[in-house]
Amino acid sequence: SERVAESALQRLDLSGWRVAFSGSEPIRQDSLERFAEKFAASRFDASSFFACYGLAEATLFVTGGQRGQG
Repeated sequence: SERVAESALQRLDLSGWRVAFSGSEPIRQDSLERFAEKFAASRFDASSFFACYGLAEATLFVTGGQRGQG
């Protein structure tokens, strides 16, 4: 998020991003919070974050919780 200029945030519309999968390396809660705060101006909804467990053998998604609760 540090690489995105403030002026670009006003032009960016993330309101259609319904699910933001996170299935790779562990991501710290504060990193997600900073991302959500930074992109709130671009209408990013933090409830779009969706933690899941990815396997190299799987295409993208093997298991996870309900959208909006993880």
